[in-house]
Amino acid sequence: MPSHDEIYKDLSFSYEDMVSRQPDLTEYIKEIRSYKGLDVLDLGAGSGGFQAL
Repeated sequence: MPSHDEIYKDLSFSYEDMVSRQPDLTEYIKEIRSYKGLDVLDLGAGSGGFQAL
């Protein structure tokens, strides 16, 4: 099994490619609860690709 460091060193580009194919869920999240004006802490967010606008 690869180590944590090996995964981030060797597989980060694959991860970014995979995440970039995921749909934007912003509108669905807003339907549940608006986060505008709130402080949000996102733990375990992977690449940080989710951006609230």
